[in-house]
Amino acid sequence: MVTGDEIDFAVRDALDAGAPDATIARLMAAVDDPALRGVEFSVANAMLAVSEVQLKFGRPADAEATLRRAVADDVRDEDVEVLAYLAAFLADTGRSEEATREWTRLVDLGRAGATEHQVYGEALEAAGDLDAAVAVYTAGQALTEGGLATQLRKAADRARAGRPTAPAPQRTVPPTVLFWPKSEHTRAVATWPTLKDDLGADWDDHRTLVERALSRADTPTYGIADHNAFAVRTKGLPPIGTTLSSYLRTLPVAGTWPPEGGAACWCGSGQRYKRCCRTRG
Repeated sequence: MVTGDEIDFAVRDALDAGAPDATIARLMAAVDDPALRGVEFSVANAMLAVSEVQLKFGRPADAEATLRRAVADDVRDEDVEVLAYLAAFLADTGRSEEATREWTRLVDLGRAGATEHQVYGEALEAAGDLDAAVAVYTAGQALTEGGLATQLRKAADRARAGRPTAPAPQRTVPPTVLFWPKSEHTRAVATWPTLKDDLGADWDDHRTLVERALSRADTPTYGIADHNAFAVRTKGLPPIGTTLSSYLRTLPVAGTWPPEGGAACWCGSGQRYKRCCRTRG
């Protein structure tokens, strides 16, 4: 059975293995056979992960074929419109007319939400079509509110200025959000079950909490937690929220948020951020 967790870490697993074929075959077998799908399996996310693996291993034609198959089969779920990713892929590869045609089709279908505008806008910006990127970001901003609206506004301002996101300066202040990598989160909630309300009961809950906290932060940075180091700070007492806060203040900034359009997700899955934790926000 292939689970949602396996989809999330498909890119990393393929990179760790040094070859993509086994990962691709396992995911596509579950795409084709519902009996092989485990908990939280999404056909749309699986096919996006396959295309990402194919891109990572220098197979753009295969990646495009995977995306086009998903579009032809009308594969999508409530969080994923594959047609937006196909349009972004075409923009990324310099095929602007085809990209525009696919994007227009998505808009005409009434399925281009704020997230889809962000996905496509980032591809246009990366391709250097800044005027088009501004228009797409601005249109997406009108469709939402809160953290995503702020992201889209900042992206439009960045594209208007004609410059990429500036690298984050060195910081001496502590990070604003505490992130537990998957293995560390599993150990933490097993050792201290009372932390489930603060950290999330499982890995998906935790990533959702972190993504949303980052989207609300004035200075969205994160520190990476370590089970053993945290255990030292608890001094044998049951940890609570203030214990987490004091531990966070001891950590350096490990990363800033959000990652740039084509950058890897902050959670360590190996997938691009726009195809991974951004949908959790």
